Amino acid sequence: MKLTKIGSIGLVVFSLIFQACSALATENQLSVKTDSKANVQGTLNSEIPNSDPVQLPKEQEKPSKINFRDIENSRGLVAISDKRYEKDSRIRIYNQDGSIWYEYTNSGEDSSRLKFDENLLPFRKDADELLLIFDSVSEDDLYYQVVVNEKTGLKKFIRKDDPLFKFGNWEDFTLNCFAVSFDSEKNPMRREINGEIIKDGFQDEFLHPEEIRGEWLKVKWHPDDDREKPATFGWIRWKEDKKIVINFFEKA
Repeated sequence: MKLTKIGSIGLVVFSLIFQACSALATENQLSVKTDSKANVQGTLNSEIPNSDPVQLPKEQEKPSKINFRDIENSRGLVAISDKRYEKDSRIRIYNQDGSIWYEYTNSGEDSSRLKFDENLLPFRKDADELLLIFDSVSEDDLYYQVVVNEKTGLKKFIRKDDPLFKFGNWEDFTLNCFAVSFDSEKNPMRREINGEIIKDGFQDEFLHPEEIRGEWLKVKWHPDDDREKPATFGWIRWKEDKKIVINFFEKA
């Protein structure tokens, strides 16, 4: 009888200990899953780059594909001037009725330079530099009509007397770029306009624009990008049949 009683007590104690251990194990397991999920989420978030929709190309970014741009309806480019860096300078873009469609004031704070409207997607845009370049498709005595969104084709207006903007043609823009790239199979490099084809020696070099004659662009490069070495020159087409057939590198 005593043995039976002692055995019963032992079973009860064993059962209580087992339940406590199981509860502790479950709690630890849930904690590990929660921590693991948090770590994975943190990794995913850290892998999402902060990028602007339209970034200026850098030296190391040489696009392999040339996207031809139709400029048949383009009258030129309207670009923001250096006055944009002045504190309290104000960018204004207008609707056809003269009301303001978009307005931006440079407060002088670096953080404010990253707040361009996401619907503002012109030909070139760099939030860090407060850069805006628009394709202008028409004009009258007071306004340039410009494409403010290259994806949708949305057009708005910039006043001609606005000191923050200046008009220029595609030739000016091309010659002011740091470098260009092109498709050497469809648009071979030549020693002179319509002259002998240059087959190699320029593929890995930065081609700097020098001169435009009609549809032809003279470029120069330094072997191995060494400025101490004599420059080499060649000619490529920069446009053909009202289409631009090169890519631009605005900045080094």
